Amino acid sequence: MNTAHDARKLKIFSAHVRDHLDGRLPRFHDVATLARWDHEDDGERDGVPVGLWWYRLDRDIRFQDRLKRLRNFDADSKHALEYLETCVFREDGHAYMYTAHAARKLKIFSAHVRDHLDGKLPRFHDVATLARWDHEDAGERDGVPVGWWWYELTRNIRFQDRLKRLRNFDADSKHALEYLETCVFREDGHAYMYTAHAARKLKIFSAHVRDHLDGKLPRAHDVATLARWDHEDDGEREVQVGQFWYKLNRSTDKERLKRLRNFDEDSKHALEYLETCELRKAKARGRNAK
Repeated sequence: MNTAHDARKLKIFSAHVRDHLDGRLPRFHDVATLARWDHEDDGERDGVPVGLWWYRLDRDIRFQDRLKRLRNFDADSKHALEYLETCVFREDGHAYMYTAHAARKLKIFSAHVRDHLDGKLPRFHDVATLARWDHEDAGERDGVPVGWWWYELTRNIRFQDRLKRLRNFDADSKHALEYLETCVFREDGHAYMYTAHAARKLKIFSAHVRDHLDGKLPRAHDVATLARWDHEDDGEREVQVGQFWYKLNRSTDKERLKRLRNFDEDSKHALEYLETCELRKAKARGRNAK
């Protein structure tokens, strides 16, 4: 019953966005005059908090199950969600100016990565000397925090709407983002050594899964006896292989995984192989456990 109630609101909301907001999602505090919002037979009601309703449905993690139920409720609900996911938020004049400002920075940043960093994204504390960063007519400025700017744009959850607006702002902004998403981060000597260290472990782990675990990934607490784990010349030692894979594959540090995938062909193939594997089944418990 609750899902049917939400589905009615979703379809009313979708039609409102399409017919009265030029395909733009309402801002957080926006309200609207809508009929049938609370009940099927209701007349028009002023002050319906459409911005808050969409925010909660789309952003609040507590409502993710409701969103899933709506997507599967009926074809109209599914189509309404698919349409709304193509929309960007309404912007007042100030917000539009701000998006245009961010789009200029994005294009400058993309060109800087391509032309001066060999296609590598800057590290968090990296700075650069760039023209036109703060204003269209600005000259070169030293110390532009390009690493921090990219981090804030792509990692901070508060900026996800800005990222979506930039992707839809114009073709150049869209292409700049598509290019940057193919890039990996710059690495200093220490970071390169760390990636090479992780790549050696990855290849050892992949061979262990293939040769000793029948192609099954270890459980979280599984251990194994492996050589060369900590250093290239090391002998055998007991290794927490389950934790290694769990942390590598589940960590929020997706850049580490991306660096490994691009480190060399053997690392790429090792990851591709492991991604086809299933986890080993948990050990049986109780009187019949072995």
